[in-house]
Amino acid sequence: MEPILRNKIWLFATPIGILFLIYAALKMVVFPIVTDYANEHLLKISNSNEFAEIQFEKVDFEVFDPRVKVKNIKIKTKKALSGILKDFDIKEVDMKINLFDLLIGKLNFNILSVDELKLDVELDPILDQPKSNSEFNINQVYEVLNMVPIQRFKIDNLSLNLNSRRHQMNFKINESLIRTSYLDSKFLARLNIKNSVIKNEKNQVTVPLEVNVNLLFSKANLLVREIQLKVKDNVAKVEGMIEDVNQLNSKIVGQMTVSAATDLQEIKNILEQFGILSLKEKLEGKVTVGGNLAFRGLHSIDGNINLNSENIVFDKFDFGTAIIRSEFKKDRVKFSNIELIHPAGKVTLSESSITLKEPHEFKASVSSDRFDLQKLFLSLNLKEVPVFVAISPKVECEGAIKGFNVFCKANIKGFGLKVQSEMRDPLSRIVELGDFGVSGEFFSDLDKIAYKGVATVNDNTVESEGVVDYNKGFEIKFKSPKVDFKNVISLANLDFRGSLAIDGSTKGDSHAATFAMKTLGTDFRLEKYNFGNLETQLSYLDGTLTLGELKGQINESKYTGHIDLNLRGSEIQGDINFDAAKLKDILTITNDVVPIPFNIDGIGSAKVKMNGPLDFWKMNYNLAAAFKEVQVYTEHFNELNININAEKGTSVFTNSALSKKNSRLSVEGTLNPDKTFNLKGTGQGFRLEESDFVKSLSVPVFGDIGFSYTTRGPINNPTLDVQINSPEVLVGDKQLEGSDIKLSLDKEAMLWDMKLFNQKLNARVRWPFEANDSKVILNTKFTNFDHTVLFPFIGAESIQGDYVGNLTGETALTASSTELNDLDGKITIDDLVIQRGNLKLNLAEKGTIQCNKGAFTISEMKLVGPDNIIELSGDDFTFDRLNVRISAKSDLRILHFLAPFLEEMSGPFELGARISGQMKAPRILGQAVVQDSYVKIKNFPHPFEKINTTLVFSQSKIFVQNLKSSFAGGSMKADGQIEILGPKNVPLFLNIKAENVNLNIPDKVRTSGNANLVLSGKWFPFLIAGTYNITGGIFEKELGGDETGPTTKQSIYLPKSLKEKAFDPIALDINVFLDTKYLVKNSLVDGYANGNIQLRGPISNILLFGKIDLEKGTKLYFKDKVFDLQSGTLNFNNPTEINPEVYVTASARVNDYDISILAQGPAKTANIKMSSSPPLAENEIISLLALGITSSQLEQNVQSRAQAEQTGIEIGAQLLSQTGFSKGVKNTLGLDLQLVNQYDSNRNANVSKATVSRKITNKIQASASRALGTDPSTEVKIQYFFNNNVSAIGNWEGREFEGTENSDRQSQSVFGLDLEFKREFR
Repeated sequence: MEPILRNKIWLFATPIGILFLIYAALKMVVFPIVTDYANEHLLKISNSNEFAEIQFEKVDFEVFDPRVKVKNIKIKTKKALSGILKDFDIKEVDMKINLFDLLIGKLNFNILSVDELKLDVELDPILDQPKSNSEFNINQVYEVLNMVPIQRFKIDNLSLNLNSRRHQMNFKINESLIRTSYLDSKFLARLNIKNSVIKNEKNQVTVPLEVNVNLLFSKANLLVREIQLKVKDNVAKVEGMIEDVNQLNSKIVGQMTVSAATDLQEIKNILEQFGILSLKEKLEGKVTVGGNLAFRGLHSIDGNINLNSENIVFDKFDFGTAIIRSEFKKDRVKFSNIELIHPAGKVTLSESSITLKEPHEFKASVSSDRFDLQKLFLSLNLKEVPVFVAISPKVECEGAIKGFNVFCKANIKGFGLKVQSEMRDPLSRIVELGDFGVSGEFFSDLDKIAYKGVATVNDNTVESEGVVDYNKGFEIKFKSPKVDFKNVISLANLDFRGSLAIDGSTKGDSHAATFAMKTLGTDFRLEKYNFGNLETQLSYLDGTLTLGELKGQINESKYTGHIDLNLRGSEIQGDINFDAAKLKDILTITNDVVPIPFNIDGIGSAKVKMNGPLDFWKMNYNLAAAFKEVQVYTEHFNELNININAEKGTSVFTNSALSKKNSRLSVEGTLNPDKTFNLKGTGQGFRLEESDFVKSLSVPVFGDIGFSYTTRGPINNPTLDVQINSPEVLVGDKQLEGSDIKLSLDKEAMLWDMKLFNQKLNARVRWPFEANDSKVILNTKFTNFDHTVLFPFIGAESIQGDYVGNLTGETALTASSTELNDLDGKITIDDLVIQRGNLKLNLAEKGTIQCNKGAFTISEMKLVGPDNIIELSGDDFTFDRLNVRISAKSDLRILHFLAPFLEEMSGPFELGARISGQMKAPRILGQAVVQDSYVKIKNFPHPFEKINTTLVFSQSKIFVQNLKSSFAGGSMKADGQIEILGPKNVPLFLNIKAENVNLNIPDKVRTSGNANLVLSGKWFPFLIAGTYNITGGIFEKELGGDETGPTTKQSIYLPKSLKEKAFDPIALDINVFLDTKYLVKNSLVDGYANGNIQLRGPISNILLFGKIDLEKGTKLYFKDKVFDLQSGTLNFNNPTEINPEVYVTASARVNDYDISILAQGPAKTANIKMSSSPPLAENEIISLLALGITSSQLEQNVQSRAQAEQTGIEIGAQLLSQTGFSKGVKNTLGLDLQLVNQYDSNRNANVSKATVSRKITNKIQASASRALGTDPSTEVKIQYFFNNNVSAIGNWEGREFEGTENSDRQSQSVFGLDLEFKREFR
């Protein structure tokens, strides 16, 4: 085995050794000879060319890795090249030989490597060479490449210094490499340059530079794998394919992917520093670009480019931040979406495009959610345009970049607009609006913005156009049929309210602005001054706002004037004149400055002139006014004169007064700049009965009153002190002695100190205005005070004279609020008397009511009298937690004042009850027994007699058990219940059965029958409803209505429904059925009727509804003429009075004539048609009916003047009584008019008299009569009712009679005074 192995080793070792021997021989013998040969040959080549001389130190050959290394090469440039390239050295050139090509006899190098190549190149000679017109030919390139026996070429550590002395620039490459490869007709080239700079020798500026190039050529295409340029932090990169490189001379065809990230300010600085670009305008921002493009020449490009910009600024334009996606279509770039983010806001451009050729025309749709134009102005360095507005636009624009201009149509939503007169003063506002909308168009270039459009602010529309010139200022015009100031935040920094129709303009520059407009205002208000509706020429110039040619109307009052407002000095000057105006309208002007807490009105004129500070409290003015028919609060006066002179805010009242008949209220004093009052005055000659307030109480109060007052202190907290004196007062039937009252009033409370009725009633009351503000004081002292003087105030005036009362006691109460929940103190009653006729109740012993923190305790109080006692007590109760006991055995008659709506009530009753629950909804346990009592309701004809019932109180309910009464000649029974749920909520339900009653409802409608009724309701008036079956009766009422009956006295303390003039506690809604024929008998009708009717309405004005048919055979009367009824129907349907619709036909035989009558229509104004046989004229028929003869017969029969007069009087009296004339006179004038025949004892004959009477007040009635005939006489009578029982009658009678034979007619007067007493007994 070992010999075989040994043989194999020798087999391989032998050729290897031979090779080493050959290599050694080449190394030591052949390579030096080759080196010397190469140097000699290169020397010949160098001497034979004009470009360079080449030498090297030695050549090394590698056998096993076939390569040639040439070391230390020196190249000296000759004349033709020395001006461009300096001498340079190459450390080593390494050429690797292609072994396979060598074996077949070819010398090719796989790779040629150059290390440490340093070159200095002068660029100026190259740049000076004329431009070659030769076209690029890829085939020529490949011919050269095929001649070069090198596949790959690389240079490491290349140092390149490119220098241009003319441009003073140096390009120094410190660290770079080059790689090329040529294989299979494909040429690959790579260049990598690092740590290189470009230097401007002039200003010694250096810029770092890095370059990467990776290209692959073929005969058809150029593949750009990468071309990347980095200058500082700016990077640009291109990748792609150029097709048919031979066409590069004419156009570029191919595809490219591009990307870049640049800082525009750095690029601009670099280009300016090296003199490549000279750009004065500011350029800032960062841009990132990426996309793909397909070229068919430089003017036909397709593809997409995405551009992201950040804080781009060019010249005065700040484009902010944008995201742009663009699409190239031939010669136009379309931007599918552009978002510009600017400090002023975000703007989106859609459907935008721009051309690649100048002037780069563009189109765009612009929108933004919010864009601040003032920030835009600032970004454009327009820092002096005092217009502040943010908008949300939707705009269609077109324009050009070069020579920038743009025209747009827009719909814009605005978020506030403010125009100032001075840029730096935010308080110098000319106009400020809230949100608004604008539609219109505008144009903008580098100098200005111009617009025209329509703006809407809420429901207001304003047409406007204007120009904002960046250098000259602005001018804006506007017009609107209505601008509501609720939509205007500020106009000239003044408080405007209401609405205006405007037509005006505003213009100015960065320093100042003006405006002028014609206005027509509605409900206009300026600086808390109300001007109503006005028309004025409003203008602003140099700080002065003028309201010129001022015409206005406040409510019903017109005025004229002129006002100048100096806004810089806050001063006013002007005048306002009211020629015919209402006082309340004038006071409306200053009501917000000097509010008057009560109503003041009147008719008259006023003039005011003003100047000085705009502040009312510093202003100078003069006011002169005179008014008539003046109302102050509830009082009416004849005249008011006001004269106020104000200087520096001090307003002095002189010759100012209110007057009414013989009364006068004066005002004098000052209203001061520190907003304080100092006024005083007196009131003289006032009568209580002339007071409108007293009249509103519907209480007969008479007496003189005088007072003086002072008011001083701050206007928002003045103090008013009033001293009132009344020497004597008459209340109802009670005459009271003099009173003195002091009233002090301030912001917190009113304090009354009263000494009334010769100190029979003294009181000190403090009542705060705020419920929880401060202390309440209720201190009173009664000394033998007749408390029945208060009866008229509870509606019991008519029975006041029946009562006698006395009260002695006092109250000493305090509380922390007007809620009186913590009332403390004591009420002491020393004596209490109430007496009506022979019924009298006295306080048995001193009574007290203790109050402790809102809880009351009543010691047992007893009112006693003969067979009468009322006891009251209570323990620890409050208004919300009652605990009161009451028992009584008395007569209802003494308690009549508690039910003033009753005409009378009397009869014994017994009561025992305990009251709990709340005051507004009490709970009662106990019962009351009423025996043989009597109740008469006012305006109701029938009393309830012999009333017997038991009332059982069970919590909130009162059960009425087995009520029996004699009523209208029959009997009545009732059962039911009453429930007390709260104020005005007292549900009542009673079942009533009436039998054999004889009613006179309405008056003179008498019926007999039986009724089943229900009395129900929750509050007055309660309703009686049901059925009434008539078994007999007589209708005596005159058709056409009657006089209104007496009214019920009202009380201010009763509910509103009880205070009406004719208050009725009861209303009716009763269906009446005529079971038998019903007799109708009055001055016109005598006969029977049948039908069904309803009684409806309050008891003071009961009305009839329904239909009644008169039976044939009924008689109709006219004086002494009787007509036979043919047919007759009465239809009661009038909702205000008994005035039925009638349809009647009747006939009668009068003398030798048959008379027929047809009457139809409302009874009062029925249309009557008459005919006769033989026929007569209608006036002849009237004469025949009235006098029994025709007018022609009358002329024949009347023989004397006296007989004619008497006959005429009788005719007049008859016609007057049978027509509605006298009733119409009474309803219209309140007069009773009558013509009557009376027996005159002085003449011993019947005398015809015309009488007129009227009820002047409830206490006074007057009448006058005149006797007709040859000796006329006149009688006047005035009757004064002290009460229902006692009255005084004054008479005057004047007679005229014939004198003696030698004298004229004589007259005689007779005076008389009578005292009348009457008493009604039951």
